[in-house]
Formats: sequence, C-alpha cells, structure tokens
Amino acid sequence: MKLNNKGFAVSGIIYALMFLFIILAFATLGLLGSRKIVLDKYKLEAMKNIEGNADIINVSKIDRSGAPTPILSSSMIPVIYDGGNWIKADYISDYDQNWYNYGDKKWANSVIIKEEVRENYENINPGTVINSEDILAYYVWIPRFRYKLFNADYENLNSNPSLIDISFEDVDILKSINNTNNEYLTHPAFTFGTDEIAGFWIGKFETTGSLDSISVLPNSSPILNKNIKEMYDSLDDNLTNLGIGTSDLHMLKNSEWSAVAYLSHSMYGQGNTEIRKNAYRKNNGFKTGCGYNTNSNTGTTTTCEMAFGASLEYLQSTTGNIYGVFDMVGGANEYVMAVMLDEEEEPLYMSSTFTNLTMPDDKYYNIYSYGESNTDLNTYIRGTLGSATKETWGWYSDDAKLVDSTGSWQIRGGASTDEENVGIFAFSNLTGEANVNTTFRTAIISE
Repeated sequence: MKLNNKGFAVSGIIYALMFLFIILAFATLGLLGSRKIVLDKYKLEAMKNIEGNADIINVSKIDRSGAPTPILSSSMIPVIYDGGNWIKADYISDYDQNWYNYGDKKWANSVIIKEEVRENYENINPGTVINSEDILAYYVWIPRFRYKLFNADYENLNSNPSLIDISFEDVDILKSINNTNNEYLTHPAFTFGTDEIAGFWIGKFETTGSLDSISVLPNSSPILNKNIKEMYDSLDDNLTNLGIGTSDLHMLKNSEWSAVAYLSHSMYGQGNTEIRKNAYRKNNGFKTGCGYNTNSNTGTTTTCEMAFGASLEYLQSTTGNIYGVFDMVGGANEYVMAVMLDEEEEPLYMSSTFTNLTMPDDKYYNIYSYGESNTDLNTYIRGTLGSATKETWGWYSDDAKLVDSTGSWQIRGGASTDEENVGIFAFSNLTGEANVNTTFRTAIISE
C-alpha cells in the first residue's frame, strides 16, 4: 500500500515515540537493577552487623503479646539472666529491648539492691552483672489481662483443668465486666481501690529476712510463725529499706495470687499442666526457690533437689523457667489478705489481732460472704470470679477449703508436707493466728 505524505508523517511520529518508550523502559529497569544491587549490599552488611554485634537487638525477640509495659519503682533494676548471672536488661522502648517476652514465657523481672550499695548501681550500663550478694529482693511483673470465663456458675461444674484463655489489655481500654461463660472478664486484681492499674509486681519468692528487714531471696528461710496483722503491718516499716519511693508495698491479696495462677495456666505460663512443688522440709524449716526432682507432688525431701540459680529450666516456676514466680506450690503455706465477713457484714477478725480501728483500707484485702461450712454447695457459690476458688475448684485435686466460721482468713498453695492436695489452685483457711508452717508474700504497685 502506498502512503501519502500525511500518513507517512503520522506513522513516523508513532514509531519514534515507541522507540523512545522502549529506550526509557530499559533505562528505568537498569537504574532499578543497579539500585537493587546497592540496597542488597546494604542489607547484607546490616545483617552481618546484627549477627556479629550482641548490642543490636534481634527484633524477632521483641514482645508481641500485648502485655502492658512494666512500670519500675525508683529502686528497681530491670534484669535478665545470661546463663550464669543476672545482668541489667536493655530497655529503651517496647520496640527496642531485651528485657521481657511474654510470648516466650519470659516474664519481666527486676531486682532491688541492698541500701548500703544501692548508690553503686545507679545508672549502670545494660549488660552489667548484678552481684547476687547485693540483691535484697526479686520481683516479677504481672501485666493486666482479661480472661475468658469458665465455670462461671455452679451448674455443670467441670473440675477438669483446662488452658485458660488470656488476652492482655491496656489500662486505657474499657474493662470487661461480664459474668457468663465464654465471655471475657478483666481480672479483678487489676482494679486497686478506684484505680485501674497496668499490672503489679509480685515477690518472686516467699518473704525472707525478718519483719524488721524483709527480703525476697532464693535459697533462704521464709518468715514464719507471725499472725497476719504482724505480717501486714511490717511492710510500712520496710518502705525505706526497699527504697521504692511513693510506690505501694502491701501484703499479697488473694486476687493477686489468683491472677498469677491464671497467667501460669495460660499459653504464657506452664499452660495446662501442674506446677512442681517445693518439697523441701528439714528441721521443721523451709527453703525458698527449691524444686522437687520427681514427677509426683507427694512427699518431702531434706535436700533442695532443684535449687534456684543453677539452671534456666525450673518446673517449680509458673513459667517452667527462671523468669517465673516460685514457691506458689509447696514450701510454706501463705497467708493472703482475704477474709470472711461475719453475719453483720464486718470482717471476722478471729485470731488475727486486727480490729475495726486497725483494719486497713478495703483495697488491701478481698472479702467473702459469711458461711458456716467449707464443703457444701453454698461454699462454691460464695466463691468469686477470678479468685481461683470458684472456677478452679477441684483442679488437680488441690485442697479446696474456703474461709468459714472455723477459719476466716485464707491461705494458699499448701505446704511441703502436704500430699496430693498441694498446688497453685489450693486454698484453705486459718484463724489469722501465728503458725509455724505459714508465711506471706509481698506485692508492689509502682507509680
């Protein structure tokens, strides 16, 4: 076909534009290719730096569980275990830290240094070894969470242990107040009086030392044979000793005990398994942090078969490793601040030596309604959601004796001398009197 001049001019322009487009496309691809080579080089160098530099945080280890950030009190040092020593953890932000990872059952730990050497540890660099002889107390952070309700009523009670479904929540989120199975309830431990809190610190071990100078240390004798008021009152005198400033130090409540128990029985702790007991008992004494080197939770031992500090894995811990809470099964019985009301709906003080004038603010203790018995159905009804009594009644055949007219103060965990009824869900009662087999634990709410 013969083209006229006009047709030829139009076709030429089209061919020229196509040619220029092809040249531009190849040039662009070439530029992108060269830039990719440069970027790949930078990426490779960065990866090599990360692999060869222990100071660079591995982002795959950053906590993604949603657990609220731990709040340190003034004297607390965040720590991690390096396989031989506790060292200061590196914490810059939630996205730049090696301190905790609840998804990996690495609960946040902190230590309080003895007053006489505390100044030496101020502003130390991350990675610095914390000398064990300088540590006064170990604490573990329990982050705020909600859990899916189970056994919420007394019909069709299921005593078979099951994994507890837990979801961490921020303190600014409207809390859940449901009371029906399969709905979520914000655990009551995270409401402190009229305040909603992001979490609390629990003593990693039973309280050691003396009432005049408490400590929270492993491989030590817990404080024994004190009535519950003596235990509670001693903490006011230890605020300076611990150096926690305006933070709140108090005796552990039952709701706080149960929050730790629920967390331990979730995917963030040992899960649907029974925690190994502290079976140590020698010369009528106990020792903190010990574990029982057997699959059974019966019997006692005169040696600390799995002593704290010699391993990373501990079946007597709430996490199954060194980052959990110890002595919540066996060891000594533990008084918690939980009391039954009398028929006039006043605390039934019994042998505690508390009175109407000396009983603390009600945010420091939990209450149960009056009951004559701890074995009938009405006892189960008196249990409250989140208390690790009502919902977990009968789990692992743990002791289940709620407060009643014979003993109005609650104790938890069982003692090393107890047999199959010992456990983190075990509960019984006493009159609040001093007892040679009973101790207590502390909690801190940081400001």
